[in-house]
Amino acid sequence: MKNLLLPFLVVFLIACQSNQTDSSTNTRATNIVQTDKTEATTRDETINNKAVEQEVKIVKLATPETAYVTAQSGLRVRKSPSLEGERIGVRPYTKKVLITHKTGIPLSVQDDGKTITGEWVGIESRLVTQGKVELVTGYIFSGFLTKEQDKSASVNLAHFNGIQQGQGIGGIILEAEKLPLRPNNFKLAPNDSLRFYKDDLKTVSSIASHWFLLYGGKRYLSPDKKDCPFDSTSKRMSFSSELGLGNFPYVKEIKGDFALLGFVCGEAVWVKLNELPDFAKFQSHLEIFQGQPNGGGWEKGYTYLGTNNVLREAPDLNAKAIVNKILPDYEIHLLGPVKNNWAKVKVKQAKHIFGEMYYEKSIYSKTWEGWIMLVEPDGMPLMEPHIFGC
Repeated sequence: MKNLLLPFLVVFLIACQSNQTDSSTNTRATNIVQTDKTEATTRDETINNKAVEQEVKIVKLATPETAYVTAQSGLRVRKSPSLEGERIGVRPYTKKVLITHKTGIPLSVQDDGKTITGEWVGIESRLVTQGKVELVTGYIFSGFLTKEQDKSASVNLAHFNGIQQGQGIGGIILEAEKLPLRPNNFKLAPNDSLRFYKDDLKTVSSIASHWFLLYGGKRYLSPDKKDCPFDSTSKRMSFSSELGLGNFPYVKEIKGDFALLGFVCGEAVWVKLNELPDFAKFQSHLEIFQGQPNGGGWEKGYTYLGTNNVLREAPDLNAKAIVNKILPDYEIHLLGPVKNNWAKVKVKQAKHIFGEMYYEKSIYSKTWEGWIMLVEPDGMPLMEPHIFGC
């Protein structure tokens, strides 16, 4: 009898030891595969419920990679690389993320009959709230990311997308009166040396005068860049020409302490923000609007560019509408209070009268006060000043 029980006892002890070892291992992760798109518009999808077990080994990238969201309903961001991770936000369709970490934790999704494969990746994303570019970090499913932004799609970001895509998230604002002596034949003053960095954010590609940030003329670039061809419209640097708001280069993207201004001579132009002198600083579009509450220049307020041109009782897309459609002629003036990307404003019902060649006067009737969204969550402006010509 003892001889018969001995094999069963050995098997039982081995099984118990195996279970104890598995339960004490903290370096293994199990992910139930399912879609991670925003729940607000989730479609019925068949999810591959096969569990994937593997070592969790998060690797930080030396240089972040840029990617764009392809899920039309948006892509969920979580606090940890797991479907049980806390939800901290949603990146909208076509919007940009910076991939900072690779986890190697795979996911597989059945979406509209197609298998989408990818992994959890660590990302950084910046939102503009109350005039500040704030960093959000988390994890996202890479299966709905692409390296090239979809520019053919009609992007409607919660019905308040702007028109001026080239205006980026803000600009480098200069106090022109503090600029060093204007260079002649690229002989720079001692305090007039602006370094441009390449995409690796380490290599200095060229030196320029700070006057380049005001006018963009190639005479302010190093001599080897003087005769280079202009870059394509979609990539080259763009400048504000708005009366009263000043002339400044738009910032297209921020990575850490670096700001991307666009392309010059076929190369990306990054500037390091902490290397800028005291007469130059980055400002978000919200900060620019707050600094010029009446639109600058003509002081005729702002006109609305976004499709969500509704004046509301509170800073919320679901708040009651006061004016259902802010027409292009109406003047928008900031009153002061700002909450997230919204501002308390006064809207004037206006009709602008022009003579044979020039603007003559404005006729006003009704006036309302309420809230509108000034910038998109990614920082692009939804207003521009009323400009009637020079």
